[in-house]
Amino acid sequence: MSCCTRIDGLPPGPGPGPGPSACENVLTVEASDPFATLPAPVGTVVTLPPDTYVEICGNVDIGANTLVLPASSVLGGKDPLVDGVTSTASTVIRMPDGGTLKDLSVEAPLELGEAVVIGADGGTWENAVVWNVNITAGNKTGIQILGGGEAIAISRARFLAVRRAIEIGRQEVQTSVGLVSVDMSVCEARPGVAATLLYLEASATVAALAVLQSIVLGANATDVGLEVLGQTGTVRFASLAFLGLGVPSVVAQPPPLPPATTGTAVQGEAVGCVGFDNSQQRGSAYIFGAVAPVPAPGVFVAPGTAGDSLTLDPSSVRVGLAGTNVTNQALVFQRVAPYQAEITVALSVQVAAGFSFFARAIAVQLLVNGIPTAQPFVATTPDLTVQSPAYLGASYPAQLQAGDTVAVRVANLTDAASIGIVNLRITIQ
Repeated sequence: MSCCTRIDGLPPGPGPGPGPSACENVLTVEASDPFATLPAPVGTVVTLPPDTYVEICGNVDIGANTLVLPASSVLGGKDPLVDGVTSTASTVIRMPDGGTLKDLSVEAPLELGEAVVIGADGGTWENAVVWNVNITAGNKTGIQILGGGEAIAISRARFLAVRRAIEIGRQEVQTSVGLVSVDMSVCEARPGVAATLLYLEASATVAALAVLQSIVLGANATDVGLEVLGQTGTVRFASLAFLGLGVPSVVAQPPPLPPATTGTAVQGEAVGCVGFDNSQQRGSAYIFGAVAPVPAPGVFVAPGTAGDSLTLDPSSVRVGLAGTNVTNQALVFQRVAPYQAEITVALSVQVAAGFSFFARAIAVQLLVNGIPTAQPFVATTPDLTVQSPAYLGASYPAQLQAGDTVAVRVANLTDAASIGIVNLRITIQ
């Protein structure tokens, strides 16, 4: 009887997915002597054969080597609690052209690098499947996705002690993926090892991103469920849960997701995301207690002195401070993709101490890359009181891209008296 003939006489059913049939081209790797069947390492790289089902039996320790899996092959075991690959290399498994990884554990005890890398810098690949895996990585990335790919599906994955369970993109590495789907996965943080289930680098793009029926168990204040900073076309988050310490989601995409509980994305939605209720969608900076010395009536000046306290608030996900914390500070936009932003400036001022002063007209001007963007907005201070400083506020639309700076200038239109700033806030959303 052929190994592929069913005992009921019916033809074989569908196989386990991409890759060769499990009935032929099988390479069995035993934990007792892995290199009895594995190809010899070239340096520290073991390139597995194409069109082969590489079956892992037991806990296979490959030392300081990296396994390279061709796209036409499958690397798998029978049970991730029994079968797995352990390596002290910075990368345990590389899948430069995609491929299938299933039914096994991957253990990477070193704190640098990644347990699994899919794709490569400048490379392209079609599809990748990661199914029913346990990944343990000491404060490193569980699955790193790079290059240009069509689709990747990650299902029934458990991540332990990882810094980032799934990381899409890397600084200065061009990464663009058509579809990324993550479901039925668990990211379990360890105290002292900050963890994130999914991180989309600001320079990376994903056309369709879905994270479904998954959970993050936070153990640190710095843990994040989802951190999506790059550009996406559509997003779907459904049946997610975040338990413990940390931040459920940081998602920087326009416009708002209904019901606006997990961030924002183009044509996106959030359904039943338990705990995902404090997404961070904007970046702001403050100036407190500054003085703007006005040289003449109507002359716009940068508020503040070298002693200003100018810091970003915790919700800063797409902006940073330009330069050092000194006079004339500005915000710098960090996302790579052009973005239609709404810039809000809120200013409270006081023009004198005591009661012997008269109402003054104060103007605020918004500048993008040093160029005024619109007519200044103006408010008048209250007369004969210091209890209620004047409040000015306005919003302006602006098209921003990486490296753009946003700053404000103020002017006392009435006279040349200095303006005491109670607080000033610039917000990009």
